[in-house]
Amino acid sequence: MIFFDELVSKLQESDPFSFVRYGDGEWACIFGMQSKNCDGNIYFTDLGKALEKIVLSQPHYYMGMQYGALVSDYYNLKDKIYPFIWDLNINWVNADILHRASEFNKIQPFFKALKARQVILVGANYFDRLKLFPFIDHVIIPPHNCWLVKDTIYNQLVEKINRLEAGLVVLFMASMTTNVLIDDLYKIFGHNTTFIDIGSVFDPYLGLNKRRYHYKIINRE
Repeated sequence: MIFFDELVSKLQESDPFSFVRYGDGEWACIFGMQSKNCDGNIYFTDLGKALEKIVLSQPHYYMGMQYGALVSDYYNLKDKIYPFIWDLNINWVNADILHRASEFNKIQPFFKALKARQVILVGANYFDRLKLFPFIDHVIIPPHNCWLVKDTIYNQLVEKINRLEAGLVVLFMASMTTNVLIDDLYKIFGHNTTFIDIGSVFDPYLGLNKRRYHYKIINRE
């Protein structure tokens, strides 16, 4: 896939980029659904407003759209998303490109490219067990509702990025809060730091079956 190859190439060439993902959870939060996503993260009202503001600002980094959200009956998203984004100048990319690469056993070039970079993880404590590539630091966040400590996470990342050399890759497993963190950090460090919304890509490599496709990877491993 061209977009996957583009991401890998940028990692290999140390060409900084940012990639966020808008799936059914992000959109349900934007449109004010009073519930939580499949991982138990609440759709906080202020989080939804922050996500809405980001989309309306038409960012210049990679904005990933989850195809499933566009055709979803969940909270009637398929009838809400298109009118919302119709007049926006956003070149949407495939939000699930890394997940599909993993599902179909094509993701190894991505992992290989990460091995040659300095990587910081942003995720729950169990990601300490990740062995796919080395990482130099891990900002540990709560397993659920990290939006409530978003400012603390942001401040930790600013301190670490400022302290370490330019050219870092920061990988986020922070649910919907990821999009807000990346947008804020991109404004300061986007010229020399790569920020990637990883979502649930790493979970099956830790034996965690959280999505319908994860069992394929666990069984393959």
